[in-house]
Amino acid sequence: MSGNDEPGPQVEESLFEAPPMGEQERMVEAILFASADPVGVTELEARMPHGCDAAEAVAHLRKRYEGRGVRVVRVGNEWAMRTAPDLGF
Repeated sequence: MSGNDEPGPQVEESLFEAPPMGEQERMVEAILFASADPVGVTELEARMPHGCDAAEAVAHLRKRYEGRGVRVVRVGNEWAMRTAPDLGF
């Protein structure tokens, strides 16, 4: 047996696959919309099914809301939905 036969890092297995990114994006959108306070990626992932990538879902959601009346914005190390700056009458 050579030194290259050592096992690599262990990857946590799941019985279920993570939902498609479109569904993960919808979940993040719902959580941020319903929350009065900004929400961190760790909390988002804790509220989503196993294997979800909340950071990637936030990135997709931010892009989707570009130029809209509502934006997904960073508040410290957390995320929130806010009115677009040019519409804050």
